[in-house]
Amino acid sequence: MKTSNKAKRTETIISTSVILILVGFLYTFYLLSNLNDTVNEKKQELRALNTKIIKNKDSLHFIDQKLQLKQVLLDSILKQIKESDNPTLQEKVKRDLELDQMLNNSLKTQALITDSLDIVYMQVNDMQTKEYLEKIDLLDTLNKNKYRAFGYELQEEIGDNTVRYFHPEDSVNAQKLKQKIEIATGIKVQKEYVKGFEETVPDKQLEVWLKKSKRDSL
Repeated sequence: MKTSNKAKRTETIISTSVILILVGFLYTFYLLSNLNDTVNEKKQELRALNTKIIKNKDSLHFIDQKLQLKQVLLDSILKQIKESDNPTLQEKVKRDLELDQMLNNSLKTQALITDSLDIVYMQVNDMQTKEYLEKIDLLDTLNKNKYRAFGYELQEEIGDNTVRYFHPEDSVNAQKLKQKIEIATGIKVQKEYVKGFEETVPDKQLEVWLKKSKRDSL
């Protein structure tokens, strides 16, 4: 009798163990199945993001090509106007060129993937300034400080050492950028609010217009 009870207990233990093993196996299978579904979802998200990045790159490349052709024409017009010795006309063209550059920058901003970073466009007055900023690697410095910085666009004779912003709420960001520019370059710059373009220029778009004089240094 005792032997029979012992055999039953052993059988019960074995049966329970088998059931627990099966439950554990099924639970593990369930977890692996869910994990596989999550991995597949993440892969799909990454593929979609990569497709979007490629489209943005293509879009930016096309815009850059158009802007380069346009810049050649503008440079030719600017040269003729400079030779006219007409200060009023020169000032008007200067403002028109600045406006045109701002709108060109806005096209690029709209083609980029949106995120929380401030987008900074660098305009330089001359080759001396451009070479100096490349030497100190200003773009890399800004990008390491959580900006998305692009440049340097050569805008001859119209750089005025300003950091420009187009939305009142970007004033604090423009001030921070101004300080970083001054520390990195040794060039004193002014913050300037350009009114009237809130509907045209995306928020978080900032512009830096630089001209290095001989006394500016680190």
